[in-house]
Amino acid sequence: MSKIAVKCLTSSDLTLFTWHFDHTVGSRQIAINLNADVFIKKLYPELPVLAKEGRSPFHLDLSIYGPGQADVHSLKKQIISKPSKNWRLCGPAIANPSDEPKRYNYLASGDYAIMRFDGETEPTELTMTLVSASLEKDETLHAELHKLMAGRSMAALSSEELAGLGIEAALEDAALCGIDGQRQLAGWTSSRKIDKAELERARERANATGQKGEEFVDYFLSQEQADGRIQTYQWASLANAIEAFDFKVNDSVLIDVKSTTYSFQQKLHISLNELLHMRDHPYHLYRIYGIQKLQAKLRICANVRELAVQTIQILEKLPFDIKVDSVSLSPDCFEFGEEILLILPESTTLPDSSRPSSRQLCAAVDYK
Repeated sequence: MSKIAVKCLTSSDLTLFTWHFDHTVGSRQIAINLNADVFIKKLYPELPVLAKEGRSPFHLDLSIYGPGQADVHSLKKQIISKPSKNWRLCGPAIANPSDEPKRYNYLASGDYAIMRFDGETEPTELTMTLVSASLEKDETLHAELHKLMAGRSMAALSSEELAGLGIEAALEDAALCGIDGQRQLAGWTSSRKIDKAELERARERANATGQKGEEFVDYFLSQEQADGRIQTYQWASLANAIEAFDFKVNDSVLIDVKSTTYSFQQKLHISLNELLHMRDHPYHLYRIYGIQKLQAKLRICANVRELAVQTIQILEKLPFDIKVDSVSLSPDCFEFGEEILLILPESTTLPDSSRPSSRQLCAAVDYK
């Protein structure tokens, strides 16, 4: 799962770029400082240990977008290291691309870099979006980042903060074939395109998020079973990945898990097969959102049949034998219950006395 941070660039940070190195008087480090209180403590806490084991420097592929929504500039030889007291993104100085000879010249102290790191224990890829206050196409996003950062020099973004920016949440929606996400990206990226590799990475992240969401629900249902609120449950999607539901409770109630790392309001994508099962069987929607490593939020909807009936009736009236494979819906279309905080244990072998009771977590759910 990606780790996201925003860095407010200083004049010394900008010397990573050749033009700024040549036109800067004073500190010129050919690197962007990565604040340890964010980069290490919140994103990669195992990195100092790996460095002591001789794994440093850490090599990574770098893809740069922007400023001014410029298209991707791919670099293969950047590194993350700690040459002094600070962790740094460094390596060869980055020159302007030959077809964009002034691309990085527009950057100034106080501009922002949105950094999306991939790699669980150490960074292996970095996608960096540069945002310049001096460019009209970046003005709105720069203002949003300025408000979000509130004077911080670097900050890890929560799922809610990231969703507020809209970029990554839109990419997740687009990766799931959501029209809203595609339209948002088309507006935000009017001059830079989303390449196949970036969209494919977004699909991979969306799939990983779906799997993680099911793990949270599996733990939640195990607590329901331990507390005697349900007799049995099966993780159905493990046995059959194309099943129209993810879990079956008490051999009767079907549960579909819809997961996102972002806010509750992220669109739900529901297949026609899922709609048919909603209409014909006892069926619950479990909305997992705000996913972090061992924590997520859950809201449950047990009343989905009427909406499924109405939606299917409309879809069946389409002419010329047109079939709609799936629909995108706002969570507000459903009556979800109260928010439940789920926290996975560090170990799955915790004694019963240390496990949170599901009765403490939520109001009763009718599994009939």
